[in-house]
Amino acid sequence: MSRYLTGTVAALVAVGALALGGVAWYFGEDSCDYVKGEWVRSDGSWLAGVDAARPGIIMEAHPRVGDVYQQEYYAGHAEDMAEVLSLHASVTVPS
Repeated sequence: MSRYLTGTVAALVAVGALALGGVAWYFGEDSCDYVKGEWVRSDGSWLAGVDAARPGIIMEAHPRVGDVYQQEYYAGHAEDMAEVLSLHASVTVPS
């Protein structure tokens, strides 16, 4: 997957798995930025089990309003959290 941010190009490869109970786990990502004609690994790259990084949950199987959980954890590099705000709301964002 590539994304464009303020005129720059970035690439991301994510590693995940769906458990039997329905939880979607996130085990890491290899993210790169295109800088001066070369791909450079970004500071946000991580892999669970390496350098004390831990897997996270991308999506709960049975979410409840108020649940808070860690989506990724690599101290100082990747520390995303999620909170379930609603089970029925929809959101529209600009494309």
